[in-house]
Amino acid sequence: MPPSVTCPICNNLDPRNHPSSRHRDTPGRNASASQDVSLYLPLDALSLARTRRKCRFCDVLVQALDGCLPDRGSRRAKMGLEIGWKKSVRISVFDGGDVVEVYRGSDQPSPWPALGSVVDIPRRADSEETFDFLRACVEKCKLDHECTCGGSKAKSRVSAPARLLKISKDGKSIKLVICSKRSPAYVALSHCWGNDLPMTTTQQNLSHQENGFAVSELPPLYQDSIEVVRQLGLEHIWIDSLCIVQDLIQDWTKESTKMAAIYSDADFTIAATGTKDSSHRFLDSTRKRARVSYTNTKDKKFVLRSRLVQSHHPKLDLKRPAALIGPLTHRAWTLQEHVMSTRIFHFTASEVVFECCASFSCQCKPTLKKWPTTPGIFQEISSCKSARLKHEEWHRLVEQYTRRSLTRPADKFPALSGLASEFQGLVNSKYCAGLWESNFLVDLQWFSAPWLESPITPQTLETYRAPSFSWASTDTQVSYDQYNDDYLESVEFLTSVTEIHIETDPLNIFGAVGLNSYAKLRGPTMHATLVAPETSDDDSFHYFLRICDYPSAHVYPDCRLVVDNDNSEFLRETEIRRHRPGDEYSAFQANVLCLVLCVSGRLEMAHGLVLGLPSRKLGHNNQSNTYERVGYFSCGSDAIMDDTEQDIVLI
Repeated sequence: MPPSVTCPICNNLDPRNHPSSRHRDTPGRNASASQDVSLYLPLDALSLARTRRKCRFCDVLVQALDGCLPDRGSRRAKMGLEIGWKKSVRISVFDGGDVVEVYRGSDQPSPWPALGSVVDIPRRADSEETFDFLRACVEKCKLDHECTCGGSKAKSRVSAPARLLKISKDGKSIKLVICSKRSPAYVALSHCWGNDLPMTTTQQNLSHQENGFAVSELPPLYQDSIEVVRQLGLEHIWIDSLCIVQDLIQDWTKESTKMAAIYSDADFTIAATGTKDSSHRFLDSTRKRARVSYTNTKDKKFVLRSRLVQSHHPKLDLKRPAALIGPLTHRAWTLQEHVMSTRIFHFTASEVVFECCASFSCQCKPTLKKWPTTPGIFQEISSCKSARLKHEEWHRLVEQYTRRSLTRPADKFPALSGLASEFQGLVNSKYCAGLWESNFLVDLQWFSAPWLESPITPQTLETYRAPSFSWASTDTQVSYDQYNDDYLESVEFLTSVTEIHIETDPLNIFGAVGLNSYAKLRGPTMHATLVAPETSDDDSFHYFLRICDYPSAHVYPDCRLVVDNDNSEFLRETEIRRHRPGDEYSAFQANVLCLVLCVSGRLEMAHGLVLGLPSRKLGHNNQSNTYERVGYFSCGSDAIMDDTEQDIVLI
């Protein structure tokens, strides 16, 4: 391509003089005069491959992609190109979430005006530069954030873990020690157990662990954790599989209730974010890099650099913390470990990220910045005066939590109990199986959003875990709508709560709940018809809800639903129930009862619950008004003219 011609695919990797160029809030070609100009362009692999022979800049992109993602040819994925002035060039690959960054060395001249340099990240996570970064983050945090990040430490760990692992002076051996009421300074580990159980402490080997053993006996990931602890000058570490006696139910129950405090009181947490189990190391990871050759119009040659990075910076425009990438972020237990940690180092596949309650840093931006962080969530909530905003933060935590997985389905509540306990202190409300009594009618409005995993995908629970009004009663990924105060002023709640009873374990009121949990509501009900299509295999599968003359209301099922043809025990206004193990899918049109929770005058919309047949009896109560929640619906408020006030018991 002639030097004077601008490539329509990559704009010669220059953010200026393009219709989509942006300077702050000013789009278009007028942005060309500013050094803050940026440009985003869509890419696809085929177009890039065709133009690389004509365009030296497209060739740079292909070299970087091939070097950092050698197997990308099979993907043929759509991509996005981000170009800034005097900044690196970023190629985002949508299939897989990879980001390839092209840049020049800080000691190199710029091969074209727009390309900038970046902070070089050590190739290995066990480098001295990495440990210097860790030390600097902790020291700076302790110096500047004593009030926000040091307060819990001043209490000297009142909720001490029962045991810690003590590392010998030479770092070659380790032993399990009993903690007194005030534990010494320690580090906590957050990691994936994986499919194979890691090394554990049991009643049989407890004495062996207490007598001490060689560090070399530990799994590789644990050995790396020991090295980090030693490099930062500490002697104790808490690792769940070793510090809790795994086959002693009383010990597990007692220590699991203290899990949030254990992470909160740790000097810092090591998060093996990019590692899938304890058999893999996180310190010996080699960051993917590739050299890229470039020849300018004067035939001068340059050697540029490219590296594989992951999205890890906070969303400053939304004031939201970073959404990190790695196996650890898919595990349910680790959400509260992340939130409750005062300081945490995330060892990702591309670099180390640091968060504390007040600031954020990473190896590519090593200066501590007062950016939103996950450990700072509860401090943000505590400073918020709006009850609505506090509960919206809880909804965001629930949304994240339901998108994570558990090895043991029964851990759904225990794995969130630390967050629930902390949140209760901020809202002063009764905890109701994942919902809050003071916000119950709003909390009821969780739903299976179309942009999440299909609600018919998760396996059906084989045993009871929660009342049906709780999002924890299924493994469906859920979402909540977010409304501002102006909208909420137009909302009228038509249903009232008359009683909520949650059967809890006295040892952990935020843990597992019993079969006799229920909520009694009184509100307007309507008859409707729920329609299931002929097949459940299509990606566009969804149910239809017909209310009176309203042809198709939006309905969001809580899980796969079936018609119960054997409901002679109860004379019902509904024929639907939740799917059970062994049920086959079949299309249906069946009667259901809908409970209207609220209406919005501004949008003229009504929202409520779709009710189904109960899976069990509730004590000796009259069963005629007892239902299970099976879905959530939205429709025009004009569809609810023909309604009947009714008492409903949700189990």
